[in-house]
Amino acid sequence: MKITSKQLRRIIKEELSLLSETDSDGDGSLDAGELRRLADELEGKDQQPLKSFRVPYSGFGYGGRRIISRDKAHLEFVPKGSGPLTREDMFRSVTLLNQGDPEIQKALGNSRNVWYVPKDMASIDQYDVYSVHSTTTG
Repeated sequence: MKITSKQLRRIIKEELSLLSETDSDGDGSLDAGELRRLADELEGKDQQPLKSFRVPYSGFGYGGRRIISRDKAHLEFVPKGSGPLTREDMFRSVTLLNQGDPEIQKALGNSRNVWYVPKDMASIDQYDVYSVHSTTTG
């Protein structure tokens, strides 16, 4: 494939304009922060947003807490910083778990829970995990 000098000039101008848009301080070179922003923009173009999901408990919940038949318990996996899906009130307790909590790996490793975990799940480090226990009165 041949490239004419006119095409080459156009390609160079396009690249220089991209560089000038990224170069926020106008010094003609990219510093570490400008390179990081450019890399983040390029990485984010083809990525899908993280989806929240729940992994239910049956019988015994987080920390061995017994779940009776009328109660419900689950772990909520939400993108970091977005907060829990379930609102805490007098019938529901919502607790943020530590990143290295063994209960998280226990729930993800359970063969019964394979249906609830998305196949394209991102790294567990990109999620906040909440333990939710809902009770009823009576």
